[in-house]
Amino acid sequence: MPSEPLSNCSTMIEKKPYFKPNGEKPNPNYYLSQLDRVTLSRMAYLAPCDKFDECKPEEKPLLPNAPDMEIYCLYGVGIPTERAYVYKSSPADKCKHIPFRIDSSADGDEGSCLNSGVYFVDGDESVPVISAGFMCAKGWRGGTRFNPSGMATYIREYKHKAPASLLEGRGTESGAHVDIMGNVALIEDVLRVAAGSTGKEIGGEKIYSDILAMSEKINLQL
Repeated sequence: MPSEPLSNCSTMIEKKPYFKPNGEKPNPNYYLSQLDRVTLSRMAYLAPCDKFDECKPEEKPLLPNAPDMEIYCLYGVGIPTERAYVYKSSPADKCKHIPFRIDSSADGDEGSCLNSGVYFVDGDESVPVISAGFMCAKGWRGGTRFNPSGMATYIREYKHKAPASLLEGRGTESGAHVDIMGNVALIEDVLRVAAGSTGKEIGGEKIYSDILAMSEKINLQL
């Protein structure tokens, strides 16, 4: 696991060259180009719907025309989370082997975010920060084509703190993907919003990660 600040890992991963199956080194922007192509191309391709009811919610991240509504992205941060992998070719016998596998011999320098062929970044142990917070940080922020009425979006991050003893069970300040459901601060935020408080009334945004800076680097027509 990386020993340096996870925010540095989120930046460093964008500068690392990735290896193609044949061992050829691509240019440093290879990974980002693949991320744009595979992860973001489908979203960027989406044309705005004329009516919310005509959009399939599982395919189009279009919000309804509800300017008084508020959107919250609530998630944990501060735990090394898998984001990318270094692969190598498998034996030539494709009938018996998957054609590629994670190269567990790939390690970065001491304190690097690369460990045994896996790149770690900030997240909740299951979901990287950029996946959890991008839509609230940029995709839905302001009057974008995915948020035509300009409803307010709020990011509330919960920094992981492991339980001090077994008496705490899975923790009251956990930011882990499932254990966050027992996070007292998260529960308080949910209850206050459900009781009618606005995002400003619960304290506005609470951000520990580099989600805003990372989101700005993603080129998406909004």
